[in-house]
Amino acid sequence: MAAQIFALTLILILMFFIIRGWNSVYLHSVLRKRDRQKRPKKQSFKEWFFYLRYLDVLPKSRLFVYYAHMALYPITIVLVCVLHAMDFSDKQIGYVIWGYMAFSAIPILPTYYQSRFKRK
Repeated sequence: MAAQIFALTLILILMFFIIRGWNSVYLHSVLRKRDRQKRPKKQSFKEWFFYLRYLDVLPKSRLFVYYAHMALYPITIVLVCVLHAMDFSDKQIGYVIWGYMAFSAIPILPTYYQSRFKRK
C-alpha cells in the first residue's frame, strides 16, 4: 500500500508542476508585461495556489482541470486505503491508480497534439 500511495504522490507532484506550467505559459501569452509583473506582488500562498488573482484571465476549463486534479488526489488516496483494508488485490487497486493516471494525462494530451501536429 505504501508503494501505491508513493506512486500517487509522485503523479500528483508531477502533474501539479505540469498544469501550473501549462497555466503560466497561457498567462504569459495573454497578459501584458506590466500585468505579469504587477499581479503576483505580495501574493499570499492561498492566492497563488488557487489562482485567485487570475480568475478573470484563466479559462474555466483550465481552472476546472487544475481544481479537479487537486480534489481527486485525496479521494483516490482514501479509495486506495479502503480497498486495501477490504483485502482487494493489488491488481484491482492498480486499476484505480491507472484511472487516476489517465485522468491526470488529460491536460497533457492537447498540448502534445498541438505541438506535434502544428501546421507549418
